[in-house]
Parts: sequence; structure tokens; C-alpha cells
Amino acid sequence: MPAPTSMLRQVWADDCDFAAWRLPNESAISLLHSVRSYTYNNIGALNGRRGFAIFPFLPSPQHPGVLLEEGRCERFGMSTVEPDMSQFLYPKERPAVEAPADYVERFEKMMQMLRSRRLSKIVLSYSFEYMREEYPAADAFMLACRLYPSAYVYLCRSQASGSWMGCTPEILLAGEGRKWRTMALAGTASDAQSLANAKNSEEQQLVAEYIRSRLLSLGIEAEEDGPRAVEVDSALMHLCTDFSFAIPDRQQLGSILEALHPTPAVSGMPPAEAQAAILRAENYDRAYYTGFVGMLDPEGCANVYVNLRCMKIDPKAVTLYAGGGLMPASEPLSEWRELTDKLQTMLSIL
Repeated sequence: MPAPTSMLRQVWADDCDFAAWRLPNESAISLLHSVRSYTYNNIGALNGRRGFAIFPFLPSPQHPGVLLEEGRCERFGMSTVEPDMSQFLYPKERPAVEAPADYVERFEKMMQMLRSRRLSKIVLSYSFEYMREEYPAADAFMLACRLYPSAYVYLCRSQASGSWMGCTPEILLAGEGRKWRTMALAGTASDAQSLANAKNSEEQQLVAEYIRSRLLSLGIEAEEDGPRAVEVDSALMHLCTDFSFAIPDRQQLGSILEALHPTPAVSGMPPAEAQAAILRAENYDRAYYTGFVGMLDPEGCANVYVNLRCMKIDPKAVTLYAGGGLMPASEPLSEWRELTDKLQTMLSIL
């Protein structure tokens, strides 16, 4: 059997639709290839479907939801992973320490809505483009699996979505049988003391309340664990509340995803007003950043994650994304630092 790096390099070179992923704290890599791809305009259409989902922040004709189905799925042990490190050992470009003028302008627009109480929270994101031809995506994926063992690491491509790679900590829906879970992951800091401040605690509570209410709207009562501090990598910590629950009908996974996505952790509150404000103020297209990715199988298991700490891979450039939740007490410099700290995950494999 060929090594996973060789298989991934070949699939990448063939320019076909595929998905590769490694679950948190596991030692096996899954590769789904030789697939058929289907597009959807709404999340509920995933009910009863099996495949790897690639869905945007907000589905649109330009960015439809994608499901990779009917393919061949292979699993490889991590012991055979040997990425070519020489392709990554050069000085990394870093974002400016001071927030750029266009970020500050967007920040102020959103803060006006928070101060006027039109919004209680909103997420401001930013994109960074780096010119790089023939990006070694297969080796980068393998390197990310080594660097971030507690994250969900994926690499996927479809004609509709383009090519994306990420290392995300946030579960949107995972489980099998009658045991399922989601999480509220909001509030970010570099140390435990800063993580416990009022801004982070309020942000976490707001997201947890939203998820609780959305589950209850489906008749689902969940057991909660948290909030607690979780460390995804060596640089950042988050506040997390886990929700565990049973679902009566596993054929309705699409309806649960539709009820949850997008959570205030990636958009804001109230949801409709926050999403409209994001589209007006961010001045760029998030596309599949802050959407969701992962495998769905109503007869088996599902592992669907929010698409954070990610990049879009084009023939001559890669685009990195990062963002953070704004509350009425937010300050531009601290928010910019949080945003660029989150960016280091993808910069480390650029």
C-alpha cells in the first residue's frame, strides 16, 4: 500500500475532487477520492445523505454547499507520514503589529452597532493573500497533522468550492448512534487569566445560550459541561461548553446543522442582523471560511467542524483567514493581536 503522502500528492496532481482528514488526537488519516460531487443551496438538503460536506458561511449561487459522495475511502496510519520539511523551512511573512487602516475602519463600523445595542456581538474577520505557486498541499497537510494533534485537520477540493485546508478546533456536530455533541467555543486569550475576563465570559455565555435555544427548538435537551478552558495549540486558549445529547432520527442530521449554523461564534447576535452587517462591513467574500466541513453518515458517524484556521489554495496564491468576536468592551489593538495570533496556525505551514 502506498504511503499517504504519495497518495495525496497523486490525488492533488490529478486535479480531482477529494477530501482528506485527520480527527483530533487520532493516529489515522482518511482519504476520500474517486467521488461524485453534488451542490446544494440549503443545509437541510443534507438530510439522509452520506459524504464529505463543504459548506460556506452563507450558501449562495456563487458559493453552494458541496457534498462529495460515492467515493473510495482509505485509511492510513500516521506512522508512515513523512512530509518534505524542506518546502517550509524559510522565513515566514508576518502581519503588521499595528492594525491596518482598513481593519480599524471596519472595526469602528461594527463597534457603532454594538454601542447602539443594535447588536450584542459580531465577528470581524480579515483575509491575507500570499503569492506562492505550486503550493505543496499534500506535504502541508501531513505537516499540519504533526504540528496540531488536537485539531481537526483537513484538505479538500471540489470544482464548486475550490481547494481548502484547515486545522480547526470547533465541532459543529459529531457523534454516532444516539450519542451526539456540539460545542460553544468563544472567548480567546493567550493565558488563563486573560481568558477569564468579563469580555470573554460574556461572549461564551452568549454563544452557549444560542446553541441551547437552537437545540431546544428541535426538541433536543442536552447535558452541558463547561465552560472550561481548552488549549488547541501552544499559543491560544479558548472557553468551551460541550453539549451532549441524543437525537431521535439520524436521517435528520442536515436539519440539526441548519439549526446551528452559523452560530454566534462566527457571526453574531441577533443572527440575521449580524450576518447582514458582516456582508456590508467586511468588504470581502468569506466564501467557505466560517462555513463547515466534515464527513456525514447517518448510518455510521459524523464529524463536522466549523471551518476555522484555514486557507484557500489557488494556482498562484494562498489566502489565509482569521477573525474574532467583538463585544461592546472590545479594543482594536487587542482584537487585531488575537486575529494575527490565530493566523499563526496556517503561517506555520505556509
